[in-house]
Amino acid sequence: MFEPLFVRRYGRSLVVLFALCWSVTGLGAADIDRFQGQWFGMGVSETPGQTGPYEVRELDILIRTQDDQGFVLTSTMVALAPSLDQEELLRARTLDFHPSDNPNRWAAQTSCDSYMQDACAWARVDDNTLVVTTFALMADGRSETQTYRRTLIGQTMVLSFSRVVDGQIVRTVTGTLTKQ
Repeated sequence: MFEPLFVRRYGRSLVVLFALCWSVTGLGAADIDRFQGQWFGMGVSETPGQTGPYEVRELDILIRTQDDQGFVLTSTMVALAPSLDQEELLRARTLDFHPSDNPNRWAAQTSCDSYMQDACAWARVDDNTLVVTTFALMADGRSETQTYRRTLIGQTMVLSFSRVVDGQIVRTVTGTLTKQ
């Protein structure tokens, strides 16, 4: 029977260990489980080209895993700026992500209706970062991409958000959240 050189050299036990490690790292549910829970914190919003004032925001994120290895992400933001109108003061969104054929990749169950009716959304886990990207067409035909990077460092989640309209960054938010 033919055995590859690395099997003869390193033994079957090493090959079995390698196969086990490979199979475990391919499981999306195991990676998303690390992000599960309720997270609270504060963030600062900046608009490029403006020198201030910066908007301080309360951040609340809830991530719940599902039986199908998907997850539900609910994100709430409260702007702490009395000068803003009611629509800008509170924003909440819930996305229901289902696993794709690729490990650590999910697609949100949205209609992806064009012109801001329902943005398309995807998620992926890269190392310790959950990246959620949304894409929509605005009413005037311009494209909008929002990217949320939620990086775990111990029991802390570091948020980095950007909103890009037609290739121009129009808003960023950075913040820190703690798991409750």
